[in-house]
Order: sequence, then C-alpha cells, then structure tokens
Amino acid sequence: MQRNRNIEILRAVACILIICVHARFPDPLGTYIVSFARIGVPVFLMISGYFFYDSRERMQSKAVYQLKKTVRWMLFSLAICVISNSVLQIISGNPPFAWLQVLDDRKLWMYFLLFNRAYWLCSIMYYFFMMIYVYGIMIIALRINVGKKCYYLIPVLLICNLVVSEMGHHSWFYVGNFLFTGIPFFLSGMLIKKIYRIQKNELLIMSALLGAALTTIETAVFGEAYLYFGSILLSVSLFYISINNSSTSKMRGIARFGTECSVFVFIVHCHVMDYVSLWDVYAVVKPFLVILISVLLAVIMALGRRIINHDYTK
Repeated sequence: MQRNRNIEILRAVACILIICVHARFPDPLGTYIVSFARIGVPVFLMISGYFFYDSRERMQSKAVYQLKKTVRWMLFSLAICVISNSVLQIISGNPPFAWLQVLDDRKLWMYFLLFNRAYWLCSIMYYFFMMIYVYGIMIIALRINVGKKCYYLIPVLLICNLVVSEMGHHSWFYVGNFLFTGIPFFLSGMLIKKIYRIQKNELLIMSALLGAALTTIETAVFGEAYLYFGSILLSVSLFYISINNSSTSKMRGIARFGTECSVFVFIVHCHVMDYVSLWDVYAVVKPFLVILISVLLAVIMALGRRIINHDYTK
C-alpha cells in the first residue's frame, strides 16, 4: 500500500514545530509560537499509533519490532549527545565529561524513571525513553488482551495532563512523559485508525481553526503550558485532515523529507541550538539559524544513512 504523503508532510512540519519550542522566538510573540508548536510531539505520537494499529497478532510483533527500533534510535542519539556535550565542555574550558557530574543526584534518577526526564543528556532524549515505555506497555497490554480497554484511558490521561499543565504550573516533565502524553496520544492515533471514516474537509478545517482560537485564548488566560485543550483539538484535526486527503498531495520533496529526515532533525536540533547560542547574533535570528542548520545536518545524515544501507544491501 502506498504511503500517505500528507502524513509524511505533517511529520516534516511537526519536526520544525518542535525546533520552535526549544529555539524559541523572543517574547511576547515567542510564547504564542511555543503554544502552537507544542502540537509537534502529539502529532509524532499519533502518527506512530496510527501506523501501529493492526490485528492483535500483528501488533504484538510490531510492538517488539518498534521497541527494538526505538532502542537503536535512542543509542544513536545517545552517541550524538556524548560527542556534542563533550565538545561543548571543551569549548567552554571544562573537562570533556564535566556534564556527567550531575549523575550522583538521586532525584535525577527518580525523575528519569518516573517522568523520562534526561536533561543531562539532551532535552529531546525524553522522547525516546517515553516511546520505550509506551511500546513496553503495549507489549504487556496485548499479551494480557486488554488492548481494547486501553482506549478508555485517553480522556482520563489527557484531562490529567490539562489540569496539571494549565492549573498546576509544574515543570513540563510532570506531564511530558509516557503516562500523560505518550500513552494517550499514541492510543489516539490507534483509535483514529480503528474508527476512521471520511469526513468533510470543511468540518475538519473548522475544527482546526477552533483549536487554534482556543490555544490563543488559553495561552492568554493560563500563560505558557505544556498542553491546552485547543492544542489537542488542533493536533487531532490536522492529523485527521492529513489522512482524509491521502491522494491529494503533490509535495513529494517535503513528504520525502518527513519520511527520511524528521527524526534526524529531532535528534540534532537541541545540540545545534547549544552551539548557535555561543554566537553573538540577534535573538530573533537564532531560531531561523537553528532550523536551517538542523535541516541541513538532517539531510546530510539521511543521505549518509541511505549510502550505508545501499552498501549493506549490495
């Protein structure tokens, strides 16, 4: 079956949005850009859940395969972290592994195990640990045959996320973890695949616009939060639009970028941001530099990966 180009285009957009969360634009506009860009991670999770959904037997094998694949990506990203963080310490006049001094903090390990937080490595590493938890939980749920009942967790976990995000003013990692973000959005992608019916584009566009309006209002009322009701509605609407128009996209280049480069963009952008921060440039220019350099590096890495895979398949 031909892959839906619109989903890959959405994946490409999502990886750029995630850069905008970390390499933020100056306030006050920056706060609203971050609020909208927060949909990047939910979109990635829904895409993963959408492609994961299948018969129970096939999902059991997919869960093991995706878990191994995620571990490989995690190890690759870990290697990038070790190299990048060590070089950055040397540039700053410190011993190369000075960034590991925080590892004797017990609270750090508690946050890592409970909330997937791994800031000593890189801000984005939590995503890989979160997905390892998600696929591990799916393996267990499928083996004990409670997969269908898991869908009831979606509204419960998202409500908890919203309450903590908008009312609690806690650090992002209390909700940006496998439990309150990973599981509900991954299951949402699965549920959309399960119940998908063609909808009118006008209705979906109106839903996305309503989500954008609510995100703007919630940002003004509650300030910056990890998730808003509007961002949930916006991310689901955009994702549904992408699968509702599977044969309309002509933007093959962007779709290919989403397929081959989006994970590399995700992996490198925070490291790029660290090095760009060393440069004396205007604050409004830095996000554009991070996006440009991250995209170029991702394209180079994707080309290198293709060459290596081609050599192995000869």
